[in-house]
Amino acid sequence: MNTKDIKEQYNKYIVVIAVLLFLIGLTIVILSESRVPTIVGGALINLGMTIVVADLFVSRFGSRLLKEQIMNGFRRILGIEDSENTLLSQLIHLQRPHPYHVLGMTTLSKMVYDSNKKDKQYNMYVVERTTVYIKALEDNIHYHFFRGTPTGENSNYKIEVRLDGYLLKFGRDITSHEEEDKRVQYIIKYKLKQGKKYKVEILSVHPTCMSDLNHGTIKEDYFEHKFIELTNKYDGVFEFPFDLRNYEFTAKRIDACRREKFTDVKIKDNKVYISEENLYNGDHITLDYRKKTKKLIQ
Repeated sequence: MNTKDIKEQYNKYIVVIAVLLFLIGLTIVILSESRVPTIVGGALINLGMTIVVADLFVSRFGSRLLKEQIMNGFRRILGIEDSENTLLSQLIHLQRPHPYHVLGMTTLSKMVYDSNKKDKQYNMYVVERTTVYIKALEDNIHYHFFRGTPTGENSNYKIEVRLDGYLLKFGRDITSHEEEDKRVQYIIKYKLKQGKKYKVEILSVHPTCMSDLNHGTIKEDYFEHKFIELTNKYDGVFEFPFDLRNYEFTAKRIDACRREKFTDVKIKDNKVYISEENLYNGDHITLDYRKKTKKLIQ
């Protein structure tokens, strides 16, 4: 690596780190109403400004070796290369704190194949039943969540929501609007109370597709669940309408920095089970599946 490349990478990481720290600190100061978060936010703002000042000094007087050492140090501290270090992902989580967190989430996704639509683009549909137990950390807050198909086919998306067993009516009890990425955000109007626990049940039905049923290929298909608040425990169950012995399954947990790690998959009674704990804003779980090649099927 030549001196010019090192300088460009050094400047890039320093600027990103300083701006990120400054913005996080400023956000915390603006949104916080208590003393401790304000102190933390102020400290992050000062740290970002200090990094900029130090950068000016190192850029002007620092040697090539010093810049290389500083770059490697920041990469190690922020966990860019070390998957065990979560500082950067934690800082990202701080940018969007939630006034509640999920004590437990269980999702049952049942795929149903429609033989009458074998040659159609959407030859299957998914019935998803999700139960979420949440705890409010502040008064008068609203629970919100996202739903939507990967292709944005939300016109055929049906959903039913219950709060503590009470069926919510759209427009009166719950509102929704579509985001730029074709996801739909649902907001429950009922104001949650600090310290109280609630049960939210979501039943949704949406179209999907299975590539090898249409084309006989081994193209991968997948499920993906994204998390937007602290979730203590997640259990995902996926029920398929075909013999799972003929398919390969791979599950991954991906954090806000796009770092991946494999998670265990259990298969029983034509269902796939995944369990994870301590998920944060920006984390998501993916389940990839594809039909085995003839060499792998015994």
